Amino acid sequence: METTPQHEPQPAPAESEQPALEQIALPAQLRILVTSGGTRVPIDAVREITNGSAGRTGALISQAALEHGHEVHYLHSRGAHTPFQRELAFNPDAADLSAEEQRIVADARRVVPLLRHATLERTGTFAQYRERVLELVARPEIDVAIMAMAASDYGPVAADGKISSTNDQLLIRCERLPKIISEIKDRRRDVFLVGFKLLLNEAPDALIERAYKSLLRDSQDLAVANVGRNSMSPEELLTYIITAERGVIPVARQDLPDTLLKIIEERFSRRYYRSELTKLEALPIAAAEQAEFLGTVQRCAKLALFNRYLADSREEFGFVAKRCAAGTLITARGSAKSCADDRDISVVTDVDETARTVRVTSTGKKASLNAPLAHLIMRARPEVNCIVHAHIELPEARAVGRDTSPATAEDWEAIKPLVESGAQIIQQPHHGVLILLEHERDLLPILERNNLYRTHAEHYDAAYHRFLANKNLTGLLEQHVPKDAAVLDLAAGTGEVTKQLLELGYSDITLADAAAPMLEVARGKLGRLLPESSFVHTRMEELPFEQRFGGVIVRQAINYLSPEALVPALSRMRDALQPGGSLVFNSFDPAALKQDGVRSGRAEADSKILCTVEGNLVQDGKLYHGQRSEVFDAHTGSYELIYDLNSFWLYTQSQFEEAITAAGFSSCEASAQGTSLYFRCGR
Repeated sequence: METTPQHEPQPAPAESEQPALEQIALPAQLRILVTSGGTRVPIDAVREITNGSAGRTGALISQAALEHGHEVHYLHSRGAHTPFQRELAFNPDAADLSAEEQRIVADARRVVPLLRHATLERTGTFAQYRERVLELVARPEIDVAIMAMAASDYGPVAADGKISSTNDQLLIRCERLPKIISEIKDRRRDVFLVGFKLLLNEAPDALIERAYKSLLRDSQDLAVANVGRNSMSPEELLTYIITAERGVIPVARQDLPDTLLKIIEERFSRRYYRSELTKLEALPIAAAEQAEFLGTVQRCAKLALFNRYLADSREEFGFVAKRCAAGTLITARGSAKSCADDRDISVVTDVDETARTVRVTSTGKKASLNAPLAHLIMRARPEVNCIVHAHIELPEARAVGRDTSPATAEDWEAIKPLVESGAQIIQQPHHGVLILLEHERDLLPILERNNLYRTHAEHYDAAYHRFLANKNLTGLLEQHVPKDAAVLDLAAGTGEVTKQLLELGYSDITLADAAAPMLEVARGKLGRLLPESSFVHTRMEELPFEQRFGGVIVRQAINYLSPEALVPALSRMRDALQPGGSLVFNSFDPAALKQDGVRSGRAEADSKILCTVEGNLVQDGKLYHGQRSEVFDAHTGSYELIYDLNSFWLYTQSQFEEAITAAGFSSCEASAQGTSLYFRCGR
């Protein structure tokens, strides 16, 4: 990730204290401050404004921290739940009081030793809480601050004495109170900070955007984001943990305390790298090399590899790095890859693992937070000349065994075994992939090998919902092919074209596709409506059918055919038609394609919310379409991150017309609609 670092590095230990790889472990014990409950703001000497927070979440997080072996300072409001309160509470209404007594004794034996590692402190008003929490986080013994307290956002100026109760109305004017969590890192930069965000009646993607904006504002290391339907009831909340790199981790409420503690334990570090920046008028590399690097960055951006921090921000996640004579050329922290210029790049000249320093030269900006990682990878793997880091997931990737924070010694130590073993694609938990390349040209084949057709066909409909809903092509078929004719849905994918044909009244339909996983999805959707023989695994270039069809329909997939394969494949489609039959297909219109940066979109289908970033790269006569999709379920709270890259050969209308004639069709009608060309070819 490339945001402002959350910590100031601590002094490096002596070389003898540096852990060997086999000795790396999670921190043995952390000192954790947990705030919990709701704050109170006086109206007068006897009345207060407060909120409905009972402190259950903070109490459960404290319990989990104690059970994980950590020290806890629990700062809570009056009436808030406390750690192990339920376990140590005697129930006088229990059916068997003796059994209840035995339970209390057993729980006490387990819990009391844990509570010896806890300090419970009750706080009073908002002002008292603010003063106390800022005092506590300033202490160097506090490693982690988990700010679960529902601090008041607004409060009145308290009246002196007691306001008379004889008035018919009491009007209270509230003023905005200081945002306490925004003051934490001003007191101490190296405390690991966890914030909370609660919204009601908002979509999950809106929650993530708002929570991440708060995370950036406050330099939080993690944020716990909750959204409820009409209430704060835990049973109705959808909960997510958001990392500093905007990793989204859905979590069931009952699993939140333990999951949160595990992530904190893995990401907490006392061993951050420090940047030593040298600012120059120009980078110490040749102008041609700099221009070539910027071209690489912009080409990668057109593949939708780099999503923005926020919807309205210039900054984008990820990095591109290349080996150069001066060291490692890398995109700068907070850079905009889609419109990168010389301000968005820097050179890492050296990384000192012992002192944990990164020496950087730039025209102003620091290098990416991942700069130590990139430079150390280049050092360990001489054949690697280019690295692309994107916040996506690729099925081929080899997974890192633990989560880590960028710019830490632990980050390199966790990834080093995979680097040294020769891994080309490395998946970092909740952070994205590192793709290690000898040449930039190796990137596109890797991304294509991991596309949805081959790896996650079950996600295809969600990722391309807005395209699949288009009915122009089936409408064209309906104009020329009678409803009782046999129809071949070629390159049928997940069966959405066939679904439209069934709705139009066609019933004799054969689906053919080269991707078995896609065909399996189609079978799952349509298997009860069509016989098993209707689903055929074959390529467009083969078509092993004895049957002749009244119509053949190919949606968009004609562009998968290379120039050498186009005419032979069209000839086979012609041969598959009855005399008088029609082939209909659509294609990209090269003249209408947009290449001016990436585009964002949002769509809803049932309970699913799809947030996409997509881009087009035209290169060597082909269109490469990259799409990064986040899929939220507003009912279950599930979240999936999907990336897909498809490549298509580009043909003009006249090139298609020449190929159609060469394939032996007797007629051809073409039209342009939007960014697509539509063809009806008659036999």
